[in-house]
Amino acid sequence: MAFEIKLSSAPLLTKGFWSALSDLKPEKTFVIAPVTSAYPLTPGVEVIPATGLADCLATL
Repeated sequence: MAFEIKLSSAPLLTKGFWSALSDLKPEKTFVIAPVTSAYPLTPGVEVIPATGLADCLATL
């Protein structure tokens, strides 16, 4: 799993983020942001609220 934490409710991901994903090839990628519900950002990358982090970790 890979995680990125953003302070914006409309997170923008940098070139470094995409480079790290390319190198690491995680099975799941989450962007933790101040949102009320989860939504897909791109295929394979989901934006989740901080409260959703526990749910993600529980699936390990």
